[in-house]
Amino acid sequence: MKKKGFIKATGRVEEVSFELTASVEPSLMKFFLNERQIDSLKEMKNKKSITPQMYMKMFNVSYEQSLKELLELADEGLINKAENVFRFLGEEEEEE
Repeated sequence: MKKKGFIKATGRVEEVSFELTASVEPSLMKFFLNERQIDSLKEMKNKKSITPQMYMKMFNVSYEQSLKELLELADEGLINKAENVFRFLGEEEEEE
């Protein structure tokens, strides 16, 4: 049985880039994201992308913690992984 959001890393991890492709309103997300994740989304809004290495330096956390928190954003549907790049999905308007 697969667990959602669970990864086991072995060997050297290649650099991963997380990208925003739409605007985000972090105040709406404060209920399920920590402050670092909200700040990282704000940073991605300005720079359009962030790597776990950048996240580590910004928030003084381990690589594993930075990757975990960025992957939580992917699990919440806020960013999407396409190949080795995570892109922000944003809110989509419903079509009638």
